[in-house]
Amino acid sequence: MRNTLPTALLPAALLAAALVSASASPALALPDAETPPSPAQDAHADLYAALGEGFDDSAMTETLLDSVMNEMIRSTHEIELLEVEKPGFIAALRESVRPVLVGYSDRTQAEFEPRMIAAIRKVLTAEEAAQVAAFYRSDLGRKLLGNVSEAYRPEETARAAPTESIGAEAVEADLRRAGIRALVALTPEERNELVRIYGETPALAKFDAGSGDITEVRVAMENNPMSADEEAQLMEAIESTFQAYFPAEE
Repeated sequence: MRNTLPTALLPAALLAAALVSASASPALALPDAETPPSPAQDAHADLYAALGEGFDDSAMTETLLDSVMNEMIRSTHEIELLEVEKPGFIAALRESVRPVLVGYSDRTQAEFEPRMIAAIRKVLTAEEAAQVAAFYRSDLGRKLLGNVSEAYRPEETARAAPTESIGAEAVEADLRRAGIRALVALTPEERNELVRIYGETPALAKFDAGSGDITEVRVAMENNPMSADEEAQLMEAIESTFQAYFPAEE
């Protein structure tokens, strides 16, 4: 087999991207998953947990904060001028909004986790879910998830955020980019091994075929609005940072 990027594996990477980022965007942090769920737990919930176990929490948090700030700068050019006047302003602004976005993300994940698990349940039997979970708990599966979490950049999603709603096209574009980068980051030997596993595990192909339901939930997560309190907290964080760097003259 040639050591090239196997396009047949792209669906597996895209699905990993959708599920991992669904746990983290707009959610910026995943609950700790230091120990595997009990075998007695629902197999579909266990698969969702398996994906969380391979996710690089800190990398995704920083990446998503960067994306939020980049889009803020892109849409509000004055921010760069303020940075010129007071170096460090952008970094301080980034840190000021972190707790607000993390709180929003925790709420979003809690609200949508049952829907994501239900989407998985529509696609796989309990036995198939266990097979897919076993793959994502393998060394190769965990590396693929780690690659996805490092590669994910919600650029199209962030660009669409100021519009009335974020469409599936923007979400899918970001997921596709992350999936391709995740595959490219594997060694040729690892890609060959992934081809073998994929061919021997029909549940993985079945999971890919049902990814539309998962992506639909993913899009709904992106469009989940902030509460009035969260919006107020965000504006307060931004205003406080502005006042700290540019205090009103007495």
